[in-house]
Amino acid sequence: RVHRPVLDEAEKRALREKLGLHGFVFLHVGAMTDNKGVPALLRAFAQVAERRPDVRLALKGADALYGSDAMLKAALGQLGPE
Repeated sequence: RVHRPVLDEAEKRALREKLGLHGFVFLHVGAMTDNKGVPALLRAFAQVAERRPDVRLALKGADALYGSDAMLKAALGQLGPE
């Protein structure tokens, strides 16, 4: 499958609405393996989100290959409640 950026503004708005994405979106695409720095990303994002509650973080992992779901849960477990 070939990915192409959504160039038409109406298509872009419709896609963001369909996905419930409002405001600025950070995107991480890759495995959640230790060498990808996901815990640091989550800490940094938490700091941004504290000041800008309209931001979102989208993570695309490779669960079937690397067990990204479990790795993400472990990374979230490293964060404090704040």
